[in-house]
Amino acid sequence: MVWENLLVPIGFPGKTSVRISVADWWEHETCTYSDDSLYVTKSDSLISYYLGYCCEIGVTGYLHCPWWRVFTPIDKVLLCIIVLCCFLLFFIQEYVVRIYRRFFVKEVPVIVEKEIPVIAMEKSQTHIYQLEDDLYFDADSGELSRTDACVKLSSLPAKLLQGFLEAENYLLSINEIMALLWQDGTGTSERVHTTITRLRKELSKIPNWEITNGNSSYRLKTPHSIEEIQS
Repeated sequence: MVWENLLVPIGFPGKTSVRISVADWWEHETCTYSDDSLYVTKSDSLISYYLGYCCEIGVTGYLHCPWWRVFTPIDKVLLCIIVLCCFLLFFIQEYVVRIYRRFFVKEVPVIVEKEIPVIAMEKSQTHIYQLEDDLYFDADSGELSRTDACVKLSSLPAKLLQGFLEAENYLLSINEIMALLWQDGTGTSERVHTTITRLRKELSKIPNWEITNGNSSYRLKTPHSIEEIQS
């Protein structure tokens, strides 16, 4: 009580606690607290004093102050303003992004280096590739057709051929083929090899078209340039 009364004039916002311990001849210690011991577990001892040599009496003082008590009224007002600004920023972030893009992001013009010829087709035919002058590949139906022959590809070889035609330099790695044909993650290198073999067998009916492999990847070798025809 005396200790707390001495702290009142300086406006100390925390709590005080005193621990008194007594040790007997057999070094058994008994202790008690002047306040709730819960505060002691959260506090650092301020001062300790011991009396006696064998039978000790120890008195330890503790101070406990919650962190929010150290804020002054001005600090609390500033903290509320900061929290409010963060809350408002969450709602106006879209406008901030627009302003940023308008004044700080420079738009780069898109340059089309190659024009792709377009031939009118039926609406159902949306992926038709002209491989040669008289050779076409319909990715939707899986048909390789020319004036003197027509080869019908099954689903996986047709999808793989379309992947080669759309890939850069007509090159696909094994992992890219597995991701293309088996999006559920069930693809394996054995399944890739089987599908490549089936596609090679179908392409063997078309002269000068083949698939080569190397460095864990496959490439479609074409005799002429390939142009995609979109409807």
